Amino acid sequence: MSGLWLKFKKLIKLLFFKPIYRFYPRRYEKTVWLFGAGRSGTTWIASLINHDNSFRELFEPFHHVYPEAQLCGFTKHLYLKPNKRNKSIENLAKRILHGKFYHPRVEEGNPVIWASLQRKLLVKDVFANLLAYRICKVDKSVKPVLLVRNPFAVALSKLGKKNWFWMTEPRDLLQQSDLLNDYLEPFQDMIHTVAEQGSYIDKQILIWAVINYVPLLQFKEDEVLITFYEDWVKDPNAELHRVLEFIDSDAMNSLDIRDSEKFTAPSKTSFKKAFHVADWKKEISQDEIDSGLRILKYFGLHKLYDEFSMPDPEALARFRSKGQAR
Repeated sequence: MSGLWLKFKKLIKLLFFKPIYRFYPRRYEKTVWLFGAGRSGTTWIASLINHDNSFRELFEPFHHVYPEAQLCGFTKHLYLKPNKRNKSIENLAKRILHGKFYHPRVEEGNPVIWASLQRKLLVKDVFANLLAYRICKVDKSVKPVLLVRNPFAVALSKLGKKNWFWMTEPRDLLQQSDLLNDYLEPFQDMIHTVAEQGSYIDKQILIWAVINYVPLLQFKEDEVLITFYEDWVKDPNAELHRVLEFIDSDAMNSLDIRDSEKFTAPSKTSFKKAFHVADWKKEISQDEIDSGLRILKYFGLHKLYDEFSMPDPEALARFRSKGQAR
């Protein structure tokens, strides 16, 4: 009976709230779009950005489980060519990034319908890396924030959640002709080899490499804020200030986010209360590490993290400078 009641409540929400959000003439002062690989900490980081509940927060609206997304042709890690129109996806993105999209799962972090009255919108996604540049090019009011986490930690976390919605077949990326022609043609043989012979960890590291490689090359320095999960663990106040400053150059933040319950409390997609950036090394063999590094080297991403599992900003700058010269 409880299951039927929950389904009934969900249906009522869809029928009542969806039209309100879609047609409510609300204009948000700021829209922040936080995107990254699944299991990279996007849910946790979104909660820290929204530590004072000043944002209406949308949880993964770019997801193939929603009929509206399916009708628009959205799939996991869909790539949009920068100078090619895709009216269906662009119209969906416009609705999402302007707060005119509703689904109970997307809205579950917001307590009541009156979250629509908040002046700022925070959208977080895990399947949008490859379309973000095109969408932000069309809608320059959006403030994109790319979250990156160590690929070994991401792959290991996905291994622990294998029954979730992750892409597990790297060759699926090759089925997108625009993505293949623009970025993946030099990597075809390697992708086929990893798909046929690689471990689950190898495949997830390869997928991580592709979905980070593309936006890191596409976005110019002033067009996106790149933030690392590990830096949030080390100094959350500094990263929060960077985000707030990126959203609004006059932003001031004197709060010590480490005193916030949201910093120490696990997100709704994690049970861990402690954050140790190098914990993955205890569970991945040296052979798996070597294999993963070989994959990352193909993309020039093998030096993005140092031996202590911390991001190297100089390595990131070198990688992006090469990309901008393409």
